[in-house]
Amino acid sequence: MEIILSKKQQQLINDITGTDTHEIYVLGSRQSGKTYSICEGILEYIDKLSEYAKEHNETRQYNIVIVGWTIETLKGNIVDNFTSILKGKKYIMKWGTTDEKYILIKNIKISFYGFNNQTSFNKILGKPFICLWIDEAAKIYQGGLKETFDQLTGGQASFSNHPYLKTIHSFNVEGSDRHPYKVKYIDGKPNAKHYTFYPFDNIVVPYLLKLNFLNHIYHKHLLF
Repeated sequence: MEIILSKKQQQLINDITGTDTHEIYVLGSRQSGKTYSICEGILEYIDKLSEYAKEHNETRQYNIVIVGWTIETLKGNIVDNFTSILKGKKYIMKWGTTDEKYILIKNIKISFYGFNNQTSFNKILGKPFICLWIDEAAKIYQGGLKETFDQLTGGQASFSNHPYLKTIHSFNVEGSDRHPYKVKYIDGKPNAKHYTFYPFDNIVVPYLLKLNFLNHIYHKHLLF
């Protein structure tokens, strides 16, 4: 069954697949449709990147890195969305007990890493990558890994002039107005593309759930 997207979801996908926007920050509550939209955007981005490589006779390996709080949360939040969208399509998935976990599509590898300890950083920077998506970014940033978090984009240095260079952060509503992540990556990135998603932006969420959420934000100020 084809999922109908809202206007905001489609705008986000267009920014992911296009070449005009290289940094995207997506704030969103649960059931707001932000994660599904990014997953859909990444898969369409792979198609665009593959077409670009063929047109320009590029032979280098393209890698996409997706970082989350733990491998378990990545599996539930993101990988399951990917496999649902990819149903009936050709891909290779490796998700066993070994360290390396990835999905391979059209010779482009999407690698998945938890980032809740100091050794995570060394695993991620093993090879260059053109696209970086950090899920639960605000939570990771306040977990004592600020310095290594700030260095993650170093893995994209060899693609600094590539039209499809892409960095995406997604995160939930949490923290205070002076949360260090907010100061550095929201207030400090005025030229990046910023999105805020609510349940009423996700047209598959039933009306009553949206109404309950609206009542919630009316009675309680949401920070960020």
